[in-house]
Amino acid sequence: MTKQLVEKYRPKKLGDYVFKDEHMKNKVISYIKDSHVEGKIPFPNLLLGGVPGTGKTSLAYLLCNECNVGKTDIMYINASRENNIETVRSKINSFCSTMPYGSYKVVILDEFDRMSMAGQDALKSMFEVYGSSVRFIATANNPEKISEALISRFQVFNFHAIDENTFLDRLAIILTEENISFDITNLDKLVTQSYPDLRKAINLIDQFTIDGELKDVVKEEVEHNEKLFEKLLVEAKNKNYINVRDISSTFRIDELEAFFVWSYKNINIIINNEEYYGDAFKIVSDYLKFLVLSGNRPANIEIHVAAFVSELSRLNDE
Repeated sequence: MTKQLVEKYRPKKLGDYVFKDEHMKNKVISYIKDSHVEGKIPFPNLLLGGVPGTGKTSLAYLLCNECNVGKTDIMYINASRENNIETVRSKINSFCSTMPYGSYKVVILDEFDRMSMAGQDALKSMFEVYGSSVRFIATANNPEKISEALISRFQVFNFHAIDENTFLDRLAIILTEENISFDITNLDKLVTQSYPDLRKAINLIDQFTIDGELKDVVKEEVEHNEKLFEKLLVEAKNKNYINVRDISSTFRIDELEAFFVWSYKNINIIINNEEYYGDAFKIVSDYLKFLVLSGNRPANIEIHVAAFVSELSRLNDE
């Protein structure tokens, strides 16, 4: 398997795509029909929102493919990495400002909910300036992180998880076509660990297939992270700030959002009195908001984490 399975089995045509509801399917069909009308841009700016691995990015590329948008007229931006105002002002603006080779251009903004607020603000005017020659297709796991002013410029589709039987059927098709043998217990483990993220499931097949056989799917190290999260809250609660600093220094940037959400769900570990839960929730909300505004790139991860738990722990002193 020289090509990643997740790319190999990304649907390229309408018939390969598993739609979650008829309305979405009918709209996509109408867009494809309108693409045959000369001089017409067949679809509006689209925001595809919902849980990871449910086909948002695949649908964006499928739509471009079915509407015959050439590769030179498509720009892909991963907003989790390229999320600052300079990306918008230079890279996206430069692409949009030149004439398309075909009838129009498409900018795919993947994980757009991770774009900084400054980047989002800079993008707003482009919808009007380039409205006659460019369409934007944005995907977002958390559309609520996108400014209302921008959301109003999109037609929004909400993606829901496919049912577990359809999920399993899709994996079975891939295993069969790849001639991968498997034990039903291993397949169950894979589904348990990945559902409803189909992309994650396909990547796990790739990861744990050796010599044509799906091996035992080892559970990811989620427990380790959660133990680290819990230890940090306990140390902060006990005012062991030297230990707080040491633990905070081990955090990775891709753990921050998960840590804040986990802290919200386990606030009882650090806060003694339920009376102060509301204040604690506000602190979590503020740090999450700052994370979004910074484009998930705080200046110093260690200081950001240490300050967060220290601020929570001080609520116990009131």
